[in-house]
Amino acid sequence: MPFTHVALIGLMASGKTAVGAVIADRLALPLVDVDDEITARTGRSVRELWESGGEAAYRPLEQTIVLEALAPGPGRVLAAPGGVAVDPVAEEALIQPHVAVTYLRGEPETLAERIRQDDQPRPLVDLDPLAQLRAMHEARDHRYESLAQRIEVIEGRTPEQLADAILDAFASR
Repeated sequence: MPFTHVALIGLMASGKTAVGAVIADRLALPLVDVDDEITARTGRSVRELWESGGEAAYRPLEQTIVLEALAPGPGRVLAAPGGVAVDPVAEEALIQPHVAVTYLRGEPETLAERIRQDDQPRPLVDLDPLAQLRAMHEARDHRYESLAQRIEVIEGRTPEQLADAILDAFASR
C-alpha cells in the first residue's frame, strides 16, 4: 500500500473508532482516537474540557493530536474528530500522500439514534441531537467529501464490513 496512515473522518457517532479499531487490528497498527488521547493527556474528558473552556480549550488539543498522528513515520490509524472539517491545518495533514482518508457517511437520523443509545456524553448535541446533527451534516458533508479518497455509507453495515471495504479498496490502489 502506498500510504502509511489511515484516517477515518465523519460526524460524531459515525463509527470512526469502531471501524478504526478493526482496521488497526488487521494492519497491526496503533489506533489514535483523538478523544481518548485528549483524556489521557489532560486527565479530563472532552465534555469537561468543553464545559470549562469551550471550543478554545478543546480545538488546539484536537489539532495537535491530529498533526502528531498523521506526521510522516510509522503507520497509524486515526479516528479523526468531526471538527477536522473546520480546521484548515488538520485538513492539510489529511491530504498528504501518505494518508488514506475515508469518510464514514451516516444520515443524521442514524447518528442521532446512536447517540441516544450511547452513554457517552457528546458536546454540541445536548439539546436536540437530530437537529444539531442535521445542521452539522449540512455544513460539513461537502468538506468531508473533498478530503476523502473513499466514502463509505454506514447504514446497514458492521464495523467489520466497513473495514473490509476500506482495506480492499486501498489495497487495490
